[in-house]
Amino acid sequence: MAVGLSVIILRLRDPGRARVFSTPVWPLVATGAILGCLYLFSSLPVKTQTYFLFAHLIGFAVYFAYGVHKSVLARPV
Repeated sequence: MAVGLSVIILRLRDPGRARVFSTPVWPLVATGAILGCLYLFSSLPVKTQTYFLFAHLIGFAVYFAYGVHKSVLARPV
């Protein structure tokens, strides 16, 4: 899902960027990738989906708590 979403965002924000490889019919390919991942996720048991969501919430909390203190961009010059 992240790759499909990234393709859409980069194509819309920076259409003139040099591309190392091309994605044919990128709106269809990126949207199909996102929908395919959502379908696969929805076919998992609810218990697995719940574990996945909790693990990612904990991961995001740790990532942002650590990143606030260690960010190079947030340091004064």
